Amino acid sequence: MATCEMCGREGELIDAVVEGTMLKVCPVCSKHGKVVTLSKPSFVREIKTFEKREENVEVIVDDYSELIKTAREKKGLKQEELAKDVGERESIIHQIESGKMKPDFKLAKKLNFYLKIELMEKVSRIDVKKESKDIDFKDETITIGDLLKKK
Repeated sequence: MATCEMCGREGELIDAVVEGTMLKVCPVCSKHGKVVTLSKPSFVREIKTFEKREENVEVIVDDYSELIKTAREKKGLKQEELAKDVGERESIIHQIESGKMKPDFKLAKKLNFYLKIELMEKVSRIDVKKESKDIDFKDETITIGDLLKKK
């Protein structure tokens, strides 16, 4: 049992504001102030359900470097000329053609249009997830970078 903060009686207490102060008081002392009813907040838990839908996403094709180089050579252009025409640096075109760098979607669209090739293909999102490799934790050469790439 709790004790009234005004008179010291033992019993069930009520929250009341007496002369500007919140006190726990007995029913008799609650007449000297204003009874406050505190309602406990009710939390509504919302559960969202997601439909499993197959979405198609665009990805850069695997043989992008060969396609770009072949199309550029068919047009009789040097890397420098292609770079100038699509608004990129020559070093970027060189890295892309050598396979060291994948073009971003913006550049891939420029190259699609300019060279009249298809660098992007649509694949289902499920196929993209399946491409990720499983990590073998027994492998002694595994690095933190390998774990970060997994995400």
